Amino acid sequence: DGSELTEFLHPLSGNRLDIKKTVYDRYRNDAKFLSEELMKWVESIVDKYPDNPEKLFHHLWWKLPNKVPMIDFLPADTRVPYHSIIDHLDMTSALEGCKIGTQVKPSFLQVAIGPIQKFIAAARKTRDLWIGSYLLSYLTFQAIRTIGETYGFDHIIFPNMRHQTLLKDWLRNNKIDVDDHPQDLPRDIASLPNRFLAVVPADQAEAIAEEVKKAVEKTWDEFARQTADRLKISNADMKYWTMQTDLFPEFYYAIQEWESPQNFKKTFENFFSDTDEIDGFLNELQKISSLESYQVNSGSFYPFFYELTRRKLEAVKATTAFGGYIDDRLTNGDELSGEVKAILENYQPSGKRSATEKPERLGAINLIKREISEIREDFPNKKTPSTTEIAIRNLEEQKRKKWLDLLREDQPLQKLPTPYYAILVMDGDKMGEWMSGKRAPELRCRLHQKAKDAMEKLEKEGTLSLSRLKKAAITPSYHRAISRTLDHFSRFVKPVVEDKYHGLLIYAGGDDVLAFLPARTVFNCANDLRKIYSGIGKVELTIDANDKNSEEYLFDQELCFKKENEKWFPLFPMMGVKATMS
Repeated sequence: DGSELTEFLHPLSGNRLDIKKTVYDRYRNDAKFLSEELMKWVESIVDKYPDNPEKLFHHLWWKLPNKVPMIDFLPADTRVPYHSIIDHLDMTSALEGCKIGTQVKPSFLQVAIGPIQKFIAAARKTRDLWIGSYLLSYLTFQAIRTIGETYGFDHIIFPNMRHQTLLKDWLRNNKIDVDDHPQDLPRDIASLPNRFLAVVPADQAEAIAEEVKKAVEKTWDEFARQTADRLKISNADMKYWTMQTDLFPEFYYAIQEWESPQNFKKTFENFFSDTDEIDGFLNELQKISSLESYQVNSGSFYPFFYELTRRKLEAVKATTAFGGYIDDRLTNGDELSGEVKAILENYQPSGKRSATEKPERLGAINLIKREISEIREDFPNKKTPSTTEIAIRNLEEQKRKKWLDLLREDQPLQKLPTPYYAILVMDGDKMGEWMSGKRAPELRCRLHQKAKDAMEKLEKEGTLSLSRLKKAAITPSYHRAISRTLDHFSRFVKPVVEDKYHGLLIYAGGDDVLAFLPARTVFNCANDLRKIYSGIGKVELTIDANDKNSEEYLFDQELCFKKENEKWFPLFPMMGVKATMS
């Protein structure tokens, strides 16, 4: 009935959020009605998929958070009210899928696909930047899909997969009913990073990693073959084509089993000479166990499992061996990357010969980037404006139309109204430290006031040390909360960049943003994005809801609010005042 709902703590800042009247009182008033409606909805879904539990699960997983308006503020445990029950349900569901017999035995699997900067930076046009970002996002999805279609997409901890357009398309293609939302990013904007973190059954982890790798390589090989066929690459050049396409992508992964405390301590000592932190942590957990209110288990070491997985992946990326690329031909090099020789020396886009656009010398990888969206039906064929068009987007409509008409007619411009455009690159500050827990609030900032008072009493009695239990605050739900909040943020980027400040959004995934903007609007755009990211500054944003009325949002007090009946209602936390963006 909601009677125990009195506090909610921001997961990153640790501040107590002022939502009792606006959220919890409303929930208590509507609890019975919501419960009844939820049961009716679940029963209707069961009838919809009577013989297919996998489809039933994914339908429920995708839609459940939208069925309870204040679900982001409903904690799984009112003693530690800093994450939503949906985070808890996602992780519980994933761990259930990691059972070996009757025992839950999971492993972390972290995957990275690269090289990201070199691949995207090989660009001459705005379209090149877009397709580079989109290709990496697409390959990441193929990797994630391999896990999701076998075990469920709840097994992906980071990034948050709900609302991802590529997944939405996949679910619909598999006859699973999913809904749209005005905040959803359009399918032509890349939104998946080049790495992800999953939890998988420990006895299958290595096999899953190999299957993920095969899925990525198979997809890329298919792109290469389709492009070679379209461009009619000669038999003589196919040797060099294959040599070049084999240089990409680079695939890295790391696995860490959630071992028993005793076994993991030995594993940890094999990697690190300084074990004071883990020794102190285990000592405090054993003190709590003596109170018979808690038992140490493998999940107790979750933050250390994550840290070791992360470090393993970084070590693999730093030491992976690679074969040298040898090319003894005397042709010119690829104009965009400069690292390989050109396969075609007079390339122009297929079916788009232009007297005004000079031919280019391109190697295999950049030829794939230029052609793939014309080949694949599942790729959006994004119409990207030129940098000149972007530069003049902030002129008054009438003047802008005049200049755009001249551009489209290929008439020479005597003088640009403004010669400058800007590239905006933003990301969350110290995100690695947030994920590792280095910047996370202490455990005392995660507790309901009553639980905090009880724990501090035990601390004064010398029973335990809250400061040495800081790592206990780094839980699966903590990571899920960050992942979900970053997803919330990314879905507000397009309305800011394109609708409000007349830019072109290339990538919006998690804490990363890449966009082109008119020089006159770029600083205001960046300022709005950083405030929205943290949920501060009273930034207001209107989103066109297509055939419905527009939706209005406000970002303040570390929260996102939505206007309902001329009043602002809290929807969910943003990243908070201590999490910044640059």
